[in-house]
Amino acid sequence: MARTKKIARKLYPEGQDKNAQGENVQEQNSQKVQANVPDKPSKKRVKYHVKSLREIRRAQKSVGLLIPRLPFMRVVKQISANLCSLMKTSSFVNVRWQTQALLGLQEAAEDFAIDFMNDAYLCAAHSHRVTLMAKDYVIVSRIRYKFDKALILW
Repeated sequence: MARTKKIARKLYPEGQDKNAQGENVQEQNSQKVQANVPDKPSKKRVKYHVKSLREIRRAQKSVGLLIPRLPFMRVVKQISANLCSLMKTSSFVNVRWQTQALLGLQEAAEDFAIDFMNDAYLCAAHSHRVTLMAKDYVIVSRIRYKFDKALILW
């Protein structure tokens, strides 16, 4: 905003009208300019943990799958193609997947991932932390591997 000089104002007695004397033109222009500019509502900053809590609530309310369907389907087809090439058989070259089979596989994969992360969170809570770290995932995978290996032997 441009700087303007302040002009001395006349004091009028109570009975007289100041509009009769006339006003300063510069003051009128500045009032018009200020009246045309709307006040922008200031954006409130959201605390950093509020956004993550909102995402958690939204994910807990949703019933759908967390992993998008097409990328998961691509990964499954790529893994099946790699397995077929390792088997070196021509009968399994073009493996086709039913949508229900892919959906069941996706639900099982998400269930496994969620259980794995819950166990990792328990490891973090055991060491008096809130943040998940890579070592928590390593501990969970070691414990699960030993437990699964013991089940196979029996």
